[in-house]
Amino acid sequence: MEAREELKKLRESTGMNRKEFCEYFEIPYMTETDWELGNRRVP
Repeated sequence: MEAREELKKLRESTGMNRKEFCEYFEIPYMTETDWELGNRRVP
């Protein structure tokens, strides 16, 4: 499983949407979106 798939699975397991997840972990929304879509690599 790729890191982006694991990230999405983790986010979904919390029951949070992307906005909530980003606010909680202080990650820019577009960065997290790009990670999930595979446009950027998850560090």
